[in-house]
Amino acid sequence: MSATVVVSILQGAAAVLALSRTSDFLSDGLKSYVREEDGAVILRMVGGLGVAIFCLEWVALALAFVLRYYAYVDRGVHRMEKLASSALFY
Repeated sequence: MSATVVVSILQGAAAVLALSRTSDFLSDGLKSYVREEDGAVILRMVGGLGVAIFCLEWVALALAFVLRYYAYVDRGVHRMEKLASSALFY
């Protein structure tokens, strides 16, 4: 899970750079066979898609954490019930 967090952070940073600094990507030597206007649109679309994927990854990570936490808490409650019921028989 920690590797997913690191990858998600790096992906989000790259998406924000592609989305916000499009002109720097195109003017600093990114040679392409498409026109500069089309390149800007493509980079903005890629940046927007990267931001959307970044948000979805964090939603999935939060959901996984909540589900794992509730499973851990639920398991602890069942253990306490077992201990309480076994203590009654002694």
